[in-house]
Amino acid sequence: MAFQTINPTTNKVVKSFDEMTAAAAEEAISKATIAFDQWKQTDYQTRAQILYTVSGLLRAKKKSLAQLITLEMGKLLAHAEGV
Repeated sequence: MAFQTINPTTNKVVKSFDEMTAAAAEEAISKATIAFDQWKQTDYQTRAQILYTVSGLLRAKKKSLAQLITLEMGKLLAHAEGV
């Protein structure tokens, strides 16, 4: 069964996604567990720098992320942009 993202304003399908198999889900969980274990062992300074970099990337993509939120959830663009 495919999952669909539907534009709440137009009720049109934006994108379809295939259902994840149990094996694929287990693999993803396993990889996430390994990544979290590595993250826990990362020193504070490095984690802070990574998060600072990510925050800059998110700010740089603010408009496109706001448009995506609006498309997926029907939220007003100004609200999605945090205005």
